[in-house]
Amino acid sequence: MLTFQTIKGLIFVFITTLLLLIALIAIPADTPTGLSPVRRVLWPRLIAAQVIPALAVLIQIELWEWIQPYSYFLLYPAIFLSSWVGGLTGGVIATLGTTLAVWYIFIPIPYSFSIERPTSFISIGLFFAMGVMFSLTHHRLRSAERNARDNKFNAMDEQSHAGLYIIQDGRIRYASPEFARLLGQPEPERLIGQPVRELIVPEDWGRIAARIEQPDANARDELRQSLRARHAEGHLIDLDLYGRTFSQDGRPAMIGLAVDVTPHRAAERARDAAQRRLALAAGGMGVWEWHSPSDTLSCSPECAGLLGVEEGNPTPQANLSRVHPEDLERLIQETRQALARQHTLVT
Repeated sequence: MLTFQTIKGLIFVFITTLLLLIALIAIPADTPTGLSPVRRVLWPRLIAAQVIPALAVLIQIELWEWIQPYSYFLLYPAIFLSSWVGGLTGGVIATLGTTLAVWYIFIPIPYSFSIERPTSFISIGLFFAMGVMFSLTHHRLRSAERNARDNKFNAMDEQSHAGLYIIQDGRIRYASPEFARLLGQPEPERLIGQPVRELIVPEDWGRIAARIEQPDANARDELRQSLRARHAEGHLIDLDLYGRTFSQDGRPAMIGLAVDVTPHRAAERARDAAQRRLALAAGGMGVWEWHSPSDTLSCSPECAGLLGVEEGNPTPQANLSRVHPEDLERLIQETRQALARQHTLVT
């Protein structure tokens, strides 16, 4: 037979559960934006979520003489706090353990899983349901807050000509659409999980390898580096990388921007080449240029005069045929070294 006090308690629990359910439905669905990675279970939070209700149970045992028969007196606040600290996983585990504890210790018959009154199953079930509701509500609230923050950031990122990236453990964990476009990828998802080493020219990778693969989150290290990356279509692009280390899921990571400066670098190289040609021509020296990707050779009038050929664009093979056989192999080897290391060829 249900007493008036029991009915009041059940009504209170039912109304509270209903309000939580309404709030849970009203919170926007957890739709990932892609910027904030899926959070891993953090063991310190998970452990703290279990300690809180355990302490509540011990305190309630000590105070049981004064607070009985209110079996859930300290335990509702405890699982509410546990769900806030431990998140969805920690909150549900804490709720399950606390439910078993209150059933075994405080529900008559004490220190037994036997039930004196069948109606006790209702209160036990509602306690467990509310604990799960607490965990779901906190989880959805945090997800909604995180997604709202990410959506604002994505809105700004879409208007920017710089690509946003997050790197952890030497791999890309997040790439904005603009970052993917810079590297010739139609979708950012194709870059997720890819080692950064595979995207950077080996000669440039050595300058940033340690800072990318082993960043120090506590040092707040800043990255500012110009390097060459490989486009999806195979050609090289010039990038300016800006980044800063931070802690993500308790481990160091780097977040930053990448800017395509290929046209700017090409203009600088063309300007420098023009200045060199003018300086050499002023000294009566010949200038030849070999464009390795297209395998074309161009000679200045001074160079053509020195070689005794007509001014124009002879083929590289025709030019090499004029080199003495004893010097040909050395010239080819030193040319390859100059191309690989990007230094001046003097021979």
